[in-house]
Amino acid sequence: MTKENKKTPQQRDKGKKATKRTRFKRGHQAHRRTISRPKSPTESSFFRNSKPQENSTNSRPNTNGKQHYQDIDIITCNIEGVKANMKFLEQLSQKHVFICLQEHWLWTFEKDYIDKHIPGMMNHSRCHDVNDPISNFQIPRGREGVAILWPSSLDSHVKKLEDGNERIIAIEIQTMNKATCLVNVYMPTKKSNSDVDYQAHLDILQAIMDKYEDTHTIVFCGDMNGTLLKERNNSHDKKLAKFIKANKLNVHQEMITNSTPTFYHNDGKSTSQIDYIFSNNDAINTAMERKATQLTNFYGKKLTKKKYRNVLNQLIATCNWNDSDVNEKVNQLTSILHKTADKVVPKKLIKLTGFENKASPKVRQLIQASKQKHRECDNAGRPRNNHILFVEKKSAKRALRRQQRKEVAIEREQFLQRLEKDPNDKAFFQLIKRNQSSVKSNTPEILIDGVKTAKTPSSQRETFADYFKNLATPQENPNFKNELLTSSTNRCNLIKELSKNITKKKILVTQQEILNAIQKLKNGKSPDEYGITAEHIKYAGNEITHIYQNIFNQIFEEGKVATSFKTGVITPVPQKGKDLTQTTNYRGITVTSAHGKVYEYVLIEKAGLSPTMAALILSEVFSEINGKDLLFITTLDSQKAFDVVNHQILLDKLYYLGVDIEYWDVIEDMYNGVTSTVKWQGDTSLSFSIDQGVRQGGILSSHLYKQYINELLSELEAHNMGISIGNTYAGCPSCADDIVLLSNDQNEMQEMLNTVISLARRTLYSLIKTGVHDTNGLNPRTSCKIYQVYVIPRLLYGLETLNLQNKDTLALCSFHLSTLKHIQSLPNRTATSTVYLLLGALPITAELHKRQLSLLHSIAMSHNNSIREIAWRQHTAGRPNSFFKRINDILDMYQLPSFNEIMNQHYNKLDWKNIVRTAISSHWTVKLKADCEEKSTLKLLSKRNLNIGQTHNVWDTISSSVKDVRKAATKVRMLTGTYMLQTLKVKFNQAEIDPTCPICKLEAEDLKHLLTSCPAYRHIRKSHFQQIKEYVVSKIGNSVWTINFNNKMAITELLIDCQSFVERKILPNDKMILRTIEMKSRDYCHLIHMKRMNITYV
Repeated sequence: MTKENKKTPQQRDKGKKATKRTRFKRGHQAHRRTISRPKSPTESSFFRNSKPQENSTNSRPNTNGKQHYQDIDIITCNIEGVKANMKFLEQLSQKHVFICLQEHWLWTFEKDYIDKHIPGMMNHSRCHDVNDPISNFQIPRGREGVAILWPSSLDSHVKKLEDGNERIIAIEIQTMNKATCLVNVYMPTKKSNSDVDYQAHLDILQAIMDKYEDTHTIVFCGDMNGTLLKERNNSHDKKLAKFIKANKLNVHQEMITNSTPTFYHNDGKSTSQIDYIFSNNDAINTAMERKATQLTNFYGKKLTKKKYRNVLNQLIATCNWNDSDVNEKVNQLTSILHKTADKVVPKKLIKLTGFENKASPKVRQLIQASKQKHRECDNAGRPRNNHILFVEKKSAKRALRRQQRKEVAIEREQFLQRLEKDPNDKAFFQLIKRNQSSVKSNTPEILIDGVKTAKTPSSQRETFADYFKNLATPQENPNFKNELLTSSTNRCNLIKELSKNITKKKILVTQQEILNAIQKLKNGKSPDEYGITAEHIKYAGNEITHIYQNIFNQIFEEGKVATSFKTGVITPVPQKGKDLTQTTNYRGITVTSAHGKVYEYVLIEKAGLSPTMAALILSEVFSEINGKDLLFITTLDSQKAFDVVNHQILLDKLYYLGVDIEYWDVIEDMYNGVTSTVKWQGDTSLSFSIDQGVRQGGILSSHLYKQYINELLSELEAHNMGISIGNTYAGCPSCADDIVLLSNDQNEMQEMLNTVISLARRTLYSLIKTGVHDTNGLNPRTSCKIYQVYVIPRLLYGLETLNLQNKDTLALCSFHLSTLKHIQSLPNRTATSTVYLLLGALPITAELHKRQLSLLHSIAMSHNNSIREIAWRQHTAGRPNSFFKRINDILDMYQLPSFNEIMNQHYNKLDWKNIVRTAISSHWTVKLKADCEEKSTLKLLSKRNLNIGQTHNVWDTISSSVKDVRKAATKVRMLTGTYMLQTLKVKFNQAEIDPTCPICKLEAEDLKHLLTSCPAYRHIRKSHFQQIKEYVVSKIGNSVWTINFNNKMAITELLIDCQSFVERKILPNDKMILRTIEMKSRDYCHLIHMKRMNITYV
């Protein structure tokens, strides 16, 4: 703070953080940002009026009414305890509109403290104990916490957002033209081992940025605990600067240039600059109208495959497949698939205007009733208060909203159930869309290609067409050797003549090869220009393999590919972080014929164009040098590589690399007369010719490109440049248009792991809302399924081949374990084994082992001789850092077949997957259960049904509602021995703590006392426990109850985990009975918990 601000005595005793302020003025212009800095707090302004009001600089806005306001102050301050600095906070509330506080030092039961002491201000706040609320008995010193305050008169313009955690909080402010997302941040303090936590919080900010950047002005403010000043450059500072640069955030440069301090130490000598206000500068309005284009879709449950195939067979029988040419056969097949889908596949209606989802009949009826009551009230002069018409209007509105909320909740529950049963790519993107603020658009208002400017969708479409046409046309290049092109063209002509005059072998495609190719098609992709999707073909299955066989054999016999296989639709896809107004910053992804994709998959296998495993080769090179030498790694990525492949040179190389002339003929014809159109804004351009390049998105493209650059790879191998593994050259593994050159240097494994963990964390935040998981209403079972299916693959991608060090494995384990704890709202002190077993989840090391064993199977089934030679050699050599040494240890660990047996027996992929899953699950179930037995805190937890792959009843019996999840979160803490009672405080507190119940003062407060003895909860036991008893007695009989539940400890066990009584054959092993007891006991425990919190908070 500056000297101009008056301080209270409490403030003079503390080191205070300076405050910073930002002002927004709203009008026409999109984000013209100016910064001014008066003598007191820093200001930054966004003007949306052509002439901003000059008299509003130091005054609060008039917030009366619902119109958008012109001037908003945002001020940020690390308050270091609101109780000690309430007078100062009152002064801030009188001068400023939006107040962002860090370190308010309030606990959850004290959240209403600000409301009581600053009337007229609303707030959105989170406390340090938000995941694990504490009571007010012997409370510790305040910690952390963030809050945003605003006047109650602005409440209709402000929406609290769920994003963030106990250190990050966000609100949405409805401002003119574009809403503002205000994010208040208190980043972790610099200390030993704080880098991981700091990066985790930056990832949360990145998730918020990704979610809102296209639809909102984003303002980050608060205590960053990192500086942008050049004189300091610790790990926090570097990470903060990288985050700001990556997201192109604006910061007050004058403040940085002048090294203006925002923090003053209480010694009065040292200062620092760690508090900032950043914002994005959204110069492009991306709000564009979008229309639906696809009116049909496949629904797995609604579509009967048998009916689909019956209709298909009837239509197939009406066609002649023998005498027609290839093009006619393909057209007939396309027509048949469309007709079959029209008759069988249910239609998905999409409204082009109005609400996204169609209203149900019940909702439509309530809408009409609400409108009718509204008209009657209007006609009567809009009476208020207790008038019958006013009351009826309000009741009709409530009934409508109640029904809408009910249907939304039902739809959400059904979606989550489908997600758990079938977590596919479509569900993945639906989940991301549900967590985004609104539909994002990458459509620029202006498109520039050189000097030409396009503003309308049609002109932009033609601009893109010209751009991609130029890319597909060979250009004059002084560095290009025309002699090479001439000689290649001449040789290709000779090859064509040779093909006409020799007897070629007959290529026959089998139906099994076609069926394998069909299975490789990916569901949920865009239809081709003929309206055919992978689903059309997959649902047909065996019914059309003989037709494909007929068509493909005819293609190989005639050497002529169907014309539709040579056409495509190019969709311009923007490159991340690039200027969207420039055509050069778009990559063209081509959607080719679905029939053509099946053909290309068949051709790849028959022509022998499969790639090698570059990552495995790289890993084995590391083990080969065994730390004796350094390994240099150089990666080459050819810019626009696919777009400039010359067709004549490619064909020339294919022939001389040994591609049979029968396959050479059809590949040559595939690239003869290729055409494309550009799809943009729902319409397509005129067709144009593709005279060079292999298509982005094409099945054959990456394989053909590798053959195109094979001369370079061969040259390196011929001169023995790089590394060999034994006698096998491994100096230049490649993948698509990326090449890796290996020599001797050290690899920065830690940086790579930090990157993949950060990527996994951001993926998790985009799927499961950042925030407290027991308050977002998502069943932890569902959250875990989402995490396992969509996040873990990104976390472990490519790591199966690497030799991870202990610290690397620990970093992965730490992220994995903390994620599972967060999903279940469990505190850090929870026993690790129960964190896994309650969800039936594997440790991250076991997940990695599954992927390593899957890679071993791929090696065993590979037809690539180099890979198999390396595998046998490395297995025999037994290098300590080799993948094959590690895989032998893993096989022994899980008692799986030996390496020799796997390499020679050729297990079926599905059989091998089942063998591995069973072995790993059994091993970890036994290991984790044994660990549970040793924990005294888990004495009430039954180990009977704790198995990998099986969710405990505490999570299995709840719905995805906030209420149920919160109840279960309370119960699971009791189940794991982490529910904070006085006896537990004695164990984990160095200070002397009285274990006696602070409410009744009669005996030590443990779970038995809390649930069965404390007189404060007598009325709950009288009503709710009696229901549990009556239900159990109805199932086992009164005599069995009297014998087995005659003491309070047995009743406590029943309430916490009734599974133990199944083991003793007291309760029947009936799933419905156990679920009912679990649900009733959960409600009982939560009522006790809420009563205890209310008593202790008074």
